[in-house]
Amino acid sequence: MTQAAQLGRPDPSAPAPIQPANRPILSRKAKAAIVVQYLVNEGADVPLSDLPDSLQAQLTQQLGKMRYISRDTLHAVMREFAEELDSVGLSFPYGMQQAMDSLQGKISDGAARSVRQSMGFDVSDDPWVAINEMPIESMKSLLVSESIEVCAVVLSKLEITKAAEFVSSLPGDRARAVSLAVSRTQDITPDTVRRIGQTLMAEAQKERPRAFARDPGARLGDILNITKNDTRSSLLSGIEEMDRDFAEEVRQSIFTFAHIAERLDPMDASKITRDVEAERLIVALAGAKSDADRQSVDFILSNLSKRMSESIREEMVDLGTPSEEETEQAQMLVVAAIKQMANRGEIKFRAVET
Repeated sequence: MTQAAQLGRPDPSAPAPIQPANRPILSRKAKAAIVVQYLVNEGADVPLSDLPDSLQAQLTQQLGKMRYISRDTLHAVMREFAEELDSVGLSFPYGMQQAMDSLQGKISDGAARSVRQSMGFDVSDDPWVAINEMPIESMKSLLVSESIEVCAVVLSKLEITKAAEFVSSLPGDRARAVSLAVSRTQDITPDTVRRIGQTLMAEAQKERPRAFARDPGARLGDILNITKNDTRSSLLSGIEEMDRDFAEEVRQSIFTFAHIAERLDPMDASKITRDVEAERLIVALAGAKSDADRQSVDFILSNLSKRMSESIREEMVDLGTPSEEETEQAQMLVVAAIKQMANRGEIKFRAVET
C-alpha cells in the first residue's frame, strides 16, 4: 500500500475507476425534471406553484427538452434524490416573502415593518391608504357585490372629497341605502374595520390585468364619434336590438358635433379655434343643418370674443353652404380635436342629463 493510500488520500498512481458504459452525465436541472416527471406519473400532488416563477419556467423548459432515459438511469437518479431527502435535517422558507409569512404573528409589527422596508416591500400598515388612492371606477367594481354595510364602512373611511365623489357616482337607490347604513357603523370595532380593509385589498390584488384601460362602451364610442352619421345610426340601432344595455353605454360615450352645446363648458369653446384650422372650422359651422348642430354653432360663436365671432360669421357668409360631405368631414375634425383635448385633461365634459 502506498503512503497516500495509508493516509486516506487518493493515490495519483492508481488506475481511474471504471465508469458504467453509456451512463449519461445529467445536470441538476435534468435530474430535477426526472424526479418531477416520475412523481407526476405516479399520481403524486407536486406543489410546483410554490416555486418562484423563474424556477417553474426553467423546469418546464427542461421537461420540454428531454425525450427518454433508461431504467437504470431512472433508478440512479431516484436513489440520489432519496439519499438527499434522507440527509435533510431542517428546511427553511424559500425567499424573504415566505420567511415573513412563516413568522406572521410571531415577531413584533415594528420588526416586521423594518425588515419589509429594508427589502423594498410595502410597509403600509393601513390598507385604507391604498383604498383611498383607488380610482372611483375601480372602487365601484370592487364593491359591486359587497353588502350595503361594507360600502358604508368604505364611505366612512374615505377622505371627504373622495367619499363625496364615490357616493355621487352610485345609482340613486344604492347611494341612499349606503348613506343610511352609515348610521349603523357607530359600534364597529377598529379591528373589524381593519379586516374589511385587508379583505378588500386582497380582493383588489386578485383582479386580473386588463388588456384595455377603458371600458368597451367608451372604446366603441370613440370609434363611432368619427364615423359618418348614417353609419353611426345604423350601427347603434343594430347594437340596441341585440344588447340594449351595451348600446346605452356606447351612447353615453359618443360625442358628436351636435353634443357640443350640451356637453362642452362655455369657457372651453375658444379652445376649439386653437386646435382646429380656421378653414375647417368655418366649413363645419357653415354647413350645420339640423337643429342640434345649429345650437352647437350658436354655442361656439356666442362664447368667443365679439371680434372673432363677427369675423367667423362674415367668412361663413362668404363661403356659402358647403356640401354635406365637406361639412361632415369638417365636423368630425372638430369632434376629434375636442376629444383629444379631453384626453389630455385640457377640458372636461359636462355629464349627460338622462
